[in-house]
Amino acid sequence: MSQLALPFADGTERPPSRALHIHRSNRPESLVDDLSEVLGRPLLDPMAADLIVVQGAGMATYLSVQLAKRRGLLMNVELSYPRRFIESCIDRVLGPTQGGGVSESTLFWALYAQLGQLPEDAHFEPLRNYLRGDSGGVRCLQLAKRIAQVFDEYLSFRPELILAWEAGHSSTPPEHAWQPALWRAVIKKIGGDHIAARTPALLRQLRDEATETLLPERVALFGFSSLPPLFFRIVAGLSERVEVHLFLVSPSAHYWSRPHSGRDELRAWDADAPGDLHFEKGNPLLASCGRLGAEFHESQLTQMESLGTRHQEHDSYKAPAGKSLLERVQRDIFELSTPPDQSPAPWDANDNSLRIHSCHSAMREVEVIHNELLELLCGHDARYQPQDVVVMTPNIEEYAPFIQAVFARTAGDEQFIPYRISDRSLHRECELIDALFRVLNLPGGRQSASEILDILTIPSVADHFGIEPDEATRATEWILQLGIRWGHTGADRARHGQPASDENTWQFGLDRLLLGAAMKQSSTIDAGPRLFFGSLPFDELEGSSAELAGKLAHFCDRLFGIERKLRQPKSLARWQETLHQILAGLFAQTAETAWQHQHVREALTRMTTEAATAGFEQDIDVSTLHALLEAELGQLSPERGFLAGGVTFCAMVPMRSIPFPVVCMLGMNDGAFPRPTQELDFDLIRHGPEGRRPGDRSRREDDRYLFLEALLAARSQLIISYTGQSIRDNSPRSPSVCISELVDYVCGHYQVAPSSPNSAFRPLSNQLVVTHPLQSFDKTYFDGEDPRLFSYQRSAVLGAAALEQSVSEESPWFKAPLPSAPSSPVLLLDDLVQFLVGPVRYLLNRRLGVYLRDADIKIEDREPIELSALERYSLGEQMLSNFMSGIPTGDMLALARASGALPPGQLGAYEFNEHLETVRAISEVADEWRQGGTLDALSLDLSLNTGQRLSGTLSPLYPRGLLDFRFADLAAKHQLRSWVRHLCLCASQAPGCDLESVSVGRAGRKLVRHQFGPVDTPLELLSDLAALFELGSRAPLLFEPSLSLTYAQRAHKALAPSEALQKLQPPNFPDEHWQRVVGDQPPPFTDVATEGPDFCTLALRVFEPMLKARRE
Repeated sequence: MSQLALPFADGTERPPSRALHIHRSNRPESLVDDLSEVLGRPLLDPMAADLIVVQGAGMATYLSVQLAKRRGLLMNVELSYPRRFIESCIDRVLGPTQGGGVSESTLFWALYAQLGQLPEDAHFEPLRNYLRGDSGGVRCLQLAKRIAQVFDEYLSFRPELILAWEAGHSSTPPEHAWQPALWRAVIKKIGGDHIAARTPALLRQLRDEATETLLPERVALFGFSSLPPLFFRIVAGLSERVEVHLFLVSPSAHYWSRPHSGRDELRAWDADAPGDLHFEKGNPLLASCGRLGAEFHESQLTQMESLGTRHQEHDSYKAPAGKSLLERVQRDIFELSTPPDQSPAPWDANDNSLRIHSCHSAMREVEVIHNELLELLCGHDARYQPQDVVVMTPNIEEYAPFIQAVFARTAGDEQFIPYRISDRSLHRECELIDALFRVLNLPGGRQSASEILDILTIPSVADHFGIEPDEATRATEWILQLGIRWGHTGADRARHGQPASDENTWQFGLDRLLLGAAMKQSSTIDAGPRLFFGSLPFDELEGSSAELAGKLAHFCDRLFGIERKLRQPKSLARWQETLHQILAGLFAQTAETAWQHQHVREALTRMTTEAATAGFEQDIDVSTLHALLEAELGQLSPERGFLAGGVTFCAMVPMRSIPFPVVCMLGMNDGAFPRPTQELDFDLIRHGPEGRRPGDRSRREDDRYLFLEALLAARSQLIISYTGQSIRDNSPRSPSVCISELVDYVCGHYQVAPSSPNSAFRPLSNQLVVTHPLQSFDKTYFDGEDPRLFSYQRSAVLGAAALEQSVSEESPWFKAPLPSAPSSPVLLLDDLVQFLVGPVRYLLNRRLGVYLRDADIKIEDREPIELSALERYSLGEQMLSNFMSGIPTGDMLALARASGALPPGQLGAYEFNEHLETVRAISEVADEWRQGGTLDALSLDLSLNTGQRLSGTLSPLYPRGLLDFRFADLAAKHQLRSWVRHLCLCASQAPGCDLESVSVGRAGRKLVRHQFGPVDTPLELLSDLAALFELGSRAPLLFEPSLSLTYAQRAHKALAPSEALQKLQPPNFPDEHWQRVVGDQPPPFTDVATEGPDFCTLALRVFEPMLKARRE
């Protein structure tokens, strides 16, 4: 016969007497057993549902799973939360309140409206002073949120204060006189009754037996470590009419409601209260962390005694019986005892049931936890499944990226551990919601190039406009080339207090892009670019680029249209309509994002409904909407993913005392846990005249009790980590005070057993707390000296092995030449030139397919006020090309501005004129050479001594010879290119053309001119260069144009090789391929494996003929 049922005279069972049944146990599993037994007794109404009240969705999931396991099937059970349950009971007995009742959300909307139109009352002067200058309304919103939270807490924890305010009787301090006045104004606006006002009527009505038919037949409240006194009073009242079961986790079977810690003793000494110094001694861990639970249990007894509540106690305690350190600590707490200080209890050092890890960073903490879990799940003594593990952290948002970085592996990976992250706010983990917030930020931003591109590259946005990833990359390159920096139009810039110029705006760039798609732009020197109504068509479009240009223009048109709509304040109803249009017009709705769309729509509907209920009808701007929506979405589905399979990562949430075989705690740092509390000066619960009452909530006490619950919830293993060493200087950092107290307790009452094989680890704290090295590949993880330090990471093993190797053991890139490549009968001139200007790059790229670095695309968000070296070069090349095409100077300035290459205003004119001087000087030399008109391009087909034919084209060609002009410095690679082309001209013996070549460029601000005359043996020299091409296709050539030319010039001046090599500096922009092959070696690079000539010989072999033939 069940202990929860009483027999009728005929032997059948009848329901227990209507009373408050309080079930206590130190193990939630035992309470689930009791609950299952209660549910097993049928209700009088077979169609009625059992009502179970829990604190959160996590406990609801746990209960559903556990009850289904015990009963085989769980059905006809309704799960509810405390506030919803209490309000539902009140509505059942007293009827629904007019206006829908008073909640924190309705209080907020009413307060937000009221604070925006405070009457001229002296009571409200502090509020007016705070809100003065709040033009955007965000400060008003934040204040309304805080006051709503405080007022809502008053309803549950200080109902008599609220009732006194409404009756006009208040002992509120004068500095807080605005609170009762504001409350009366707000509650009048809402027009509904609240829980504090309706509770006395409910309790009176519950004296009437007729109310039984209005209430659920049976109610169970499960897993609470705290309840507001008002809620408990209502629950006690309900127990007079219905069967109420309260299931409570209690750390000890003994009376522990008044435990005292060392902190309490110090406070008593400071208060000079001798009567308070007679403390009952108990377990110091329970005394330090159990205050919240102790006050709740004490408050129950006090209230039941004062209310005369009939109650029955049902205890199902079970003392921890194991011998591990963790179980012994749990047993100490259960028995309210401690091992005597004089004779500490022995502890086996191999016992790893309780282990604390001190690391250098959050990332290292996660890596350590990953290794520990691999040992537990896959090691020699593996006996757990991933679902047996919970990992809690005070700040899940901070640790989530590191968790994903370490645990995100494919199912086939040998280190794969399935996992789920719970309790993250939606806008942190949902792509669409994050993107929506970026869009809402547009009106207050500059619409910079990077800002708009960030939105474009969001997958759901790109999918909506049909933009593929490679197209997004090409669009990014276009935006850089188009000169787009920030602002939609010049008018948008004026809103930011900047000149209303269209240059470098999105409209400026998009006009260029679309004109380029519609018009074919000539790229020849003679024709030159042309403006179309002040815009310069973009001439980089080719192939199917026009389609992408249309997609980009469509996206920008839609986005900037949305941005204009967002500028105007609107009512919440109109904002709801606008955001629905944004969701439909900007984001693709796929199977992966459908639930995100739904969450946003539900949040908008809820906000609009709650505001209407509170009578809020004001228009709000987009920044206020952003703050409201962010707060609303942050509250949606906070426990999504909890107990959803695999290892559960979650936040440390009060009243989630769910047992797991393995409990881990991450980020238990000093200052992070217990979490800091931001108390409000006007909070009368914490700063009122009467001070704190037993049962009042405190963030620090909540967290301390949460730590106690986690400690007791671990069935086999408790693993804790914190950042205990600075990542900068290795200086020690303190853990959470809860961790320090745990370590002190263990070290003060236990000692390593002398017979333990690892008893050398002394003191005990060194055995309990594992101090990890800075890097995961430190050799201490693999040397076996400390068995607590180990690693399952293959990359860490390789890293540790690499660290053991000396620098000299590093393998060179080339140990021996490659096999000869298949010979081609034709050598292209462009290939030969490309090889000579970078032999090592050509070898790695063309022969081995190795490309060390792709050019990074760096988007600029500001106008080109001060041009970079590359921007100056690009502008100069553009101006030189236009000048040589015969375009007038005034038109050249307009073209430069239309290209977006010039700084704005007079800065741009100054930059243009400075470049114009150099352009004119280069043009004068070029014009001399171009007299007589342009000749047809010369096709080459030269027979070389290597047996190959050299093929290519020479242009531009004039009667005087080849002309090469550029705005850039004539660097070594440019000189080498001109020299090879000149050799081809001489070898071809082109008719109607002098065998002359000239190169014109700069050296800083000076004009530089290099000229070559006829060469006696051009084919021999070209053949020699072709032979080097063959050598360089098998092994690196010790040839770097800049270094080699410098050496050759010094040697040409009759310097000895050692002098010529002295202080030979690498180029300003070295080739990374060259650097990788030669490393840090100084010239002449004798340690590089090559089958070609040495550095000095090769430099002279290539450049000496050029230097002899060159005329300055």
